[in-house]
Amino acid sequence: MAEGLSVRPGERVACWWLRAIREARNRPSDNLWLQLFQVLSWFYRVLVGLRQECYRRGWFRTWKLPAAVISVGNMVVGGTGKTPLVERIARELSGTRKVAVLLRGYGGVRSRQPMVVSDGTRILRDWTEAGDEALLLARNLPGVAVVSGVDRVAAGDWAVRHWGAELLLLDDGFQHLRVRRDLDLVLLDGENPFAGYHLFPRGLLREPAKELERADGLVVIAGPGTGREGLGERDLEGELRRFNRSAPIFVAERAPISWMEHPQGARRELEEARGKRCLSFCGIGNPDSFHSLLCSLGLEVVECLDFPDHHPYSLEELERIVGRAKRQQVPLLVTTEKDAVRIPACFNPFPLSLLYLRIQIRLRGEEEFFSWVKEAIGGRRAGLEEGSER
Repeated sequence: MAEGLSVRPGERVACWWLRAIREARNRPSDNLWLQLFQVLSWFYRVLVGLRQECYRRGWFRTWKLPAAVISVGNMVVGGTGKTPLVERIARELSGTRKVAVLLRGYGGVRSRQPMVVSDGTRILRDWTEAGDEALLLARNLPGVAVVSGVDRVAAGDWAVRHWGAELLLLDDGFQHLRVRRDLDLVLLDGENPFAGYHLFPRGLLREPAKELERADGLVVIAGPGTGREGLGERDLEGELRRFNRSAPIFVAERAPISWMEHPQGARRELEEARGKRCLSFCGIGNPDSFHSLLCSLGLEVVECLDFPDHHPYSLEELERIVGRAKRQQVPLLVTTEKDAVRIPACFNPFPLSLLYLRIQIRLRGEEEFFSWVKEAIGGRRAGLEEGSER
C-alpha cells in the first residue's frame, strides 16, 4: 500500500488482508489471522456450494435474454485481464452485429436500475457514477453500448429492447448465474492460476477450483516464466484438465500498445520511455502485472505506489505523489489506463510528465479463437420471438 498517502479505512483493511494472505509471513500474529481466515473460508465454501446447488436444481431462477450472451470471468479476486479481453471481443464482433457490454460498475454508484454509460455514440456518465472499467470501455468502444448495474438482467433487457443489441458481453460474469449464457469464458493467470488453492478469505479463490468445470473455454494469460505453483505452460494444461476435461484452452498475453500523455492525451511510442527513471502508481487488482510490464519496457522504476483497486485520486493526493517524485529527482510518473480514468482532467503534474500505458490482450491463435466463438454463438440473434423468460 502507498504509505503516507490518503487511503480510506475500508481500503486500508483490504490492503492489510491482501498483504497478509499473499505474504503469509511466519510471525505468530499473521498465523493467528490466517487461522481465522481459514475457518471463515470453510463457512464461505458451504455458502458457495449451497448457492451453486440452488441454481443447479432450479430453486434460484435464471433468465434467458433475447440475445446471444458471452460471459468473461475468472476464478479469483483481483484482475486477470477480463476487461481488456471483453474489449477485444467487442471490437472483433461489433462489425457484424450490435454489441452491448454489461458490467456491475465497481467503483461507481451501485444501482439496480440500468445505468447507460454509452449508447454507442455518446458517453453519458462519468467514472464516479458508472465505475472506472465501464467508462474505460465506453471510451475505447465507439459503436458499442455499455450498461452498468447490479441487476444485469435489467441491464441486458435495456440493451436489447432499447438499443437492439444482438450480442451481450458480461464483464466479470462467471459467478453471475442469474443470466444464462451461450458461452462461458474463464481467464486464468498463467503464473498463479488458482492463487494457491485457498478459498476466500484465506485466499483469493472466489469458488472451489472444481467449479472450473462450468467453463466452455479457458484463456490463460501467459507470464514471463514459471509461476509460484511450479507450473510451466505445458504443465499448466494438465493442471487445468483436472478440473475441466473438454474446454479448449487458449493462450493470451498483455501487449503494450503505446503511452498516452495526461492531460494532453498525446500518443507516445513505447520506446520514448525506455531507460527513463520513473515513479509508478496504480490502483488495480493485480499491481504486480503492471510492474512486470514496466520492467519489460526498460523503465528504471525508482518507487512503486500501490493503491486499492478502483481507488479515487484526489488532487491533494496527486500533488503529494508529485512531491515524492521530485524529492527523488524522478522526472516521470507512470500509471495504467484504468487509473488514468480516475485522475481529474484538471490535474497537471508540471514540471513532471505523466504517462499512462495502453495495453491490449493479444491471443495466440487469434483466428482459431474467434472462429470458435462465432461458431458457439452462431445463429443467435436479438428479437427472439419468445423474448426473455421471466
